[in-house]
Amino acid sequence: MARWELQEGEQEIMRVHPSMTKLFLLLFVTLFLYLPWFIVRLFQNRATQWIVTSRRLIALSGVFTQQTISIGLERVQEVQYVRTFWDRLIGTGSLIVETAAEDKPVHLGFLRKDREFRDALQQAIEMRHRELQEPQGQSGGL
Repeated sequence: MARWELQEGEQEIMRVHPSMTKLFLLLFVTLFLYLPWFIVRLFQNRATQWIVTSRRLIALSGVFTQQTISIGLERVQEVQYVRTFWDRLIGTGSLIVETAAEDKPVHLGFLRKDREFRDALQQAIEMRHRELQEPQGQSGGL
């Protein structure tokens, strides 16, 4: 049974559907606006690295203008681990590193292997603190 039926003596004159032009125009404008942003973000992500050494946390970033931030592990005061619902879905996480010298914390976002990186950073910080305390304790006994 049809959702509607012609009544007696009634004739259909014209039938139309919504235009897809508006939807395609909206899609085109969206792609035109966001595609360049997406490409820039893709290159920025590929050009960003965070490295933990036995003495420093190093942040490398930049496509055209490259920036390097080096933080001594002995200056790190706090490491916060953040994993939102969306991070869990895509398998990433973030670290917020607060240091004694910096006014604002360093944000390490969209980390792959986020837990392993956090654990490696925490372990390196602890080892660095022990390394700096050992010479002082040994020289006091002489």
